[in-house]
Amino acid sequence: MKYILFIIGIILGFLLSYLLPYSSMTGFTVFPLGKSIERPSPQDFVKENNIIVNDNKFTIYINNTSWSSVYDTNSMDPVIDYGTNVIHIKPKKIDDISVGDIIIYKLRNRNIIHRVISTGYDEYGWYCITKGDNNPTRDTKKVRFNQIKGNVVAIIY
Repeated sequence: MKYILFIIGIILGFLLSYLLPYSSMTGFTVFPLGKSIERPSPQDFVKENNIIVNDNKFTIYINNTSWSSVYDTNSMDPVIDYGTNVIHIKPKKIDDISVGDIIIYKLRNRNIIHRVISTGYDEYGWYCITKGDNNPTRDTKKVRFNQIKGNVVAIIY
């Protein structure tokens, strides 16, 4: 009898996981069998012909780059975490910032690395709203173009 209940439990579990996406205890939403949600991704700042890979080194040709190290805030886990190095480029105009981009901006003398989730205009001009991938809610402050130090173009572990 307990084997029959065990088999029924497996079948029900499979059916539920197939039919309905669910949130696991880790907080990740699981979509079985390739039912992932399309989300905005960063722009393609580095073209393929600007990447050279050899046996013992690689070279990426990008103008206007800077390097930053990441502090341990966990807001961008698991993609960006403590000790991760990022390469970023300074945007020249507002059109260089799009939803999905990961940006570095200055807030109260600290560098923040978060993803752009929306953009807009208000009485003070252009702004974007950001959110750490691992944060439950969006950031409360609007980020102005003059605060943005760069668009992340490479994440180095």
